[in-house]
Amino acid sequence: MVPPKTFKEKFWVSVVMILLLAISTFWVLNEAPDKTDPATRNIPETTVSNSNAMFSGIKPVTSEDIKAIYPEMAGKPLLIEFRSKYCLDCKRMAPVLEGLFPHYPNMQTRVYDIKTDRKKNRAVFEAFQPSIVPILVFVRFDGTIQNILYGFHPKADLKGELDLLNSAQSQLTNEGIGS
Repeated sequence: MVPPKTFKEKFWVSVVMILLLAISTFWVLNEAPDKTDPATRNIPETTVSNSNAMFSGIKPVTSEDIKAIYPEMAGKPLLIEFRSKYCLDCKRMAPVLEGLFPHYPNMQTRVYDIKTDRKKNRAVFEAFQPSIVPILVFVRFDGTIQNILYGFHPKADLKGELDLLNSAQSQLTNEGIGS
């Protein structure tokens, strides 16, 4: 493109630029969804599910599916995390989770990067089919899903979920039901 030379050409280029700026500003302010508002993000913050209802973010998985994918689970609770190395929420939450894991020695964890681990762990990705990150799936010792968390969660929320998962396993072990 040839740069404008006359005042008239510069004037019209400026007018077009100002109109484009005004239109894009109007669109951003009035039409673009607010990514911080859970209502417009269309991603639930917490979804409790023990049913076969469809969740936003992953496919419903039964306890039989989980036991088939993780035969080594052997009566221990399991935390499955789907993340991405490009996800800022994943990067913020990773050190929090890593700091909590030593406090739960009986908890098994599996961490999957949705980009790099898809081929190596085909069964996991075919079963869950994660479509957003981060996703944390809390699985009880018997293979049922206790809870699923989507997006970033502070340490207190994560600790509460891990305590609940750990206490359910401890309570059933004390009653002689679990292993």
